[in-house]
Amino acid sequence: MPRLSYADVLAGRIERKAIDGKTIIIGGTAIELGDRLPVPRHGVLPGVTVQALAAESMSQNRTIARTSHWL
Repeated sequence: MPRLSYADVLAGRIERKAIDGKTIIIGGTAIELGDRLPVPRHGVLPGVTVQALAAESMSQNRTIARTSHWL
């Protein structure tokens, strides 16, 4: 999942073709924001990354499946 710097986008350092036709999710990833969530198989991720993963899953019609209580 590509990540772009908002500052680079604003400064015109990102080519338009990199974002044309794409779904864009904007959010902070600085650790100081305290927006970190534990995610199975991925470790601790910024909240915006978790939102992007959820959006990708929904766009591919993947659903959340419950696991057995012993996992």
